Amino acid sequence: MKQLIKLFLLAPLSLSLLNANSSYAGSISFRPAGTQLDGDEILDIVPNNNISFDIFLNTQEVTGSIVNLSHIVSYDITELRFRNLQNTSLQIGAPQVIDGQTNSRQFTISQSGRPGIGPGQIGIALSRISFDVLKLVNDGVSDFSIGLLGARNNLDQVVANQFNPRTQTVEVQPVPEPITILGSGTALVLGALFKRKFSKKQKNIAVQ
Repeated sequence: MKQLIKLFLLAPLSLSLLNANSSYAGSISFRPAGTQLDGDEILDIVPNNNISFDIFLNTQEVTGSIVNLSHIVSYDITELRFRNLQNTSLQIGAPQVIDGQTNSRQFTISQSGRPGIGPGQIGIALSRISFDVLKLVNDGVSDFSIGLLGARNNLDQVVANQFNPRTQTVEVQPVPEPITILGSGTALVLGALFKRKFSKKQKNIAVQ
């Protein structure tokens, strides 16, 4: 009983914290983001012999200027081979690998410098990560992803919690078979038809 009372009292506080975090609009992202080419949830990219991902930062509703930033990079070493890491930023320092190795499945990139990336900015370039494409497999599993680890502003405040979303992922896959494309399209059409039929049935029940 005491535990139920405690949960009841803490619930409003939890909701307020959730709402506070959801009000921020800062984010880290990459392009190309991919599109949906098959039936799984993850977005897909069909590359040529190589592919590059440009990393960007948005700082809407973020406090102060970002002068230190770190994010983790993960990729499938059986499908992609790291080629290089380039600096594309004009407002913060060049990217440096501070943990892990670029030829491993995961490594961490850090960028520091002033004047930093001010608040309210959209699509600020950070870096470009390039890969050679190896043998691609359409398995519905992430082949490239990034995730924000830390962010500090010019006021020496940790502001990583002001970024949402903090992760992005994509699958790099071969050209889908025609039957796969047809199947995905058919599933979408049937889903829409069933939804419309169900909605119409619910309306008829409500009228009765």
